[in-house]
Amino acid sequence: MPVLAVETYVDPERNDNQGTCYTAAGWERLGLSTGYSSFNAEAGKYERTSGKWYFLKALHEDSFKALCSQIPHALMTGAKEVSRKTNNNFILDASKFKFKELQEELYKIKDPRGAQGQQYRFVPFLSFCIAAVVSGYTQYTQIADWIRSFPAEQRVKYGMRGDKTPSAGAIGNLIRSINPQVLQETLNNWLIKSYKKDVNSEVVSLDGKAQRATSSNPSEQRAFLNVFANDLGIVHRSFPNQ
Repeated sequence: MPVLAVETYVDPERNDNQGTCYTAAGWERLGLSTGYSSFNAEAGKYERTSGKWYFLKALHEDSFKALCSQIPHALMTGAKEVSRKTNNNFILDASKFKFKELQEELYKIKDPRGAQGQQYRFVPFLSFCIAAVVSGYTQYTQIADWIRSFPAEQRVKYGMRGDKTPSAGAIGNLIRSINPQVLQETLNNWLIKSYKKDVNSEVVSLDGKAQRATSSNPSEQRAFLNVFANDLGIVHRSFPNQ
């Protein structure tokens, strides 16, 4: 898989600059980030960090097209054309996957919500959220808009309500309540079944990340080590820290 672009941030408050040197070197300034919520242990509350200028430098003439595509672009798999010899053939097209098969796999996840205030059935609700993300809509407001765009009769067909759709807040509450490792493993199994291809990777990539806002103390942070199957283009193993 090629490297399509490199990114960096410039903090205008701390660095007192606008990233002029990056602009001169051919980087694109795409705007200010929204910042994120970080827990201040001394104050005992969450605080919002300031935004930073976000810069991106494309390393391929089609980099931006690939990164903005609602379904995986061929460049994301290391191939510009479908050759039947690369994992480009196995990248999921969100407009074609079988919704019922996804929902059957999601029934293996226990509903983490309490009995009160459940306006939407768990599996249909979660499956619509996943379908939105696969389609390129990754923020809570975007997922809400994507679900709202479905005709009512189509939502009802797959178990959602026809008279209303979930808000961005409801979507965020649902996703944050689910054990990420359990969800990762469930989706991996579904993707492998969708690809109908055995995982027998000769080349894998490792990527470790700490979840944001879990703790400012590295020893207390919640983190995951992911094993990425290069031939399939998916994470097929995830190991949480203890």
